[in-house]
Amino acid sequence: MSSPPSVDEDDPQVVATAKGVFDSNGGVLSSVETGVSIVIPKGAIRPGIRQEIYFKVCRDNTALPPLDKDKGTFISFCVV
Repeated sequence: MSSPPSVDEDDPQVVATAKGVFDSNGGVLSSVETGVSIVIPKGAIRPGIRQEIYFKVCRDNTALPPLDKDKGTFISFCVV
């Protein structure tokens, strides 16, 4: 019987991925597991072009800001 893999809290882990092919009509690319979505607006891709778009949602505890329970902490996304 093997033990579960160890988790290093400082090591980024892929939580979910999503990919799709879009054209000039645009659309929404979503990850059901995380609720993360990217909106591709109509016209963002030139007519006649089909473009594959993908994203990964990662857990990366190295970039977490310090939490302030009294004042609150603003947390936003990071697109790389």
